[in-house]
Amino acid sequence: PGSVGCDGLGDGRRDESAVQVFLSLALVPVRAVRIRPLPGQLSRVVSLVAEIEEIVECDRVTGDDCFIARAYVKSANELERIIDRLIPYAQTNTSMIQSSPVKRRLPPLEANG
Repeated sequence: PGSVGCDGLGDGRRDESAVQVFLSLALVPVRAVRIRPLPGQLSRVVSLVAEIEEIVECDRVTGDDCFIARAYVKSANELERIIDRLIPYAQTNTSMIQSSPVKRRLPPLEANG
């Protein structure tokens, strides 16, 4: 099966609609994990994030944090386990996603001239 990778590192072939159906049925809280690798640890963090199955999406971003990941966990203990794997190599900050006022959608199509 394909994997949902981090910044193009996975093959990204998992059917996104199937993933969304699974996640909506599982009723699992979504956590946003902001990740800032420690100096010299960028490639290690990328590999580690790609290995953590609960992280279903990860984007490399500009600004203070290098990555923003979405993790689906059933408990604070599961979230703590993820953080414990990352903290030797990165600073983390987590938030629970309350709602998504804008769901993922296609960008507007430009009219042909």
